[in-house]
Amino acid sequence: MRGPLAEFCAAYAWKGCKLAASGDFETITFSDDPTRQPGFLIKATEVELLSPRRAEEATAAEQNQAECEAA
Repeated sequence: MRGPLAEFCAAYAWKGCKLAASGDFETITFSDDPTRQPGFLIKATEVELLSPRRAEEATAAEQNQAECEAA
């Protein structure tokens, strides 16, 4: 992924995070290194985060909302 969608994923997704992606998926193999595991190339056009927000992020979001309401 590249562009705004990649930036969104970099900011909000984490290892082990569940997400749904739609777009083109390709299987890639490494003919020059047969011991290397095949992988996937994901050309996502849409991404939806399915995991709940992390506790730290939820706490920060609540603090930001409280500050906005107080202003």
